[in-house]
Amino acid sequence: KGKIVVIDVNSGDYEIGDEDSETTMRLRERRPDAQTWAEKVGYPAVYVLKSPRDIPPAPTRFDDENDCKDGKAIYNDKIRVTLGPEHNGKIVVIDVNSGDYEIGDDDMEATQRLLERRPDAVTWAERVGYPAPYEIATIFPIDCP
Repeated sequence: KGKIVVIDVNSGDYEIGDEDSETTMRLRERRPDAQTWAEKVGYPAVYVLKSPRDIPPAPTRFDDENDCKDGKAIYNDKIRVTLGPEHNGKIVVIDVNSGDYEIGDDDMEATQRLLERRPDAVTWAERVGYPAPYEIATIFPIDCP
């Protein structure tokens, strides 16, 4: 109960793990073209969406273009060179204002730890060893009761 099952809907192959991104990556190591579906064992949904009162206020400064450049530069110039192969697949969440960062198995965990130290952080995420932190895909139509 509480484990994440990630299934390749084409082959039926699957992986079970504690969180979705790590579990999906393990499945994709075997099946790089997997079309994935995730379930949380014993729960009606994989994620719980919180109400606005549970979400911290947005940072006062946010500039998509500059934050993107700042986050990428901090990662490439200062952080990436310190990471070894054991970090491959991990998520690095960076505060673009301070350059402070956290590394974790998933973005929520790393972001939460960073925000505990820097509540006003403007964050940028990178996945170590990958061109992007996330991959988003959709198969239409989806008809799940």
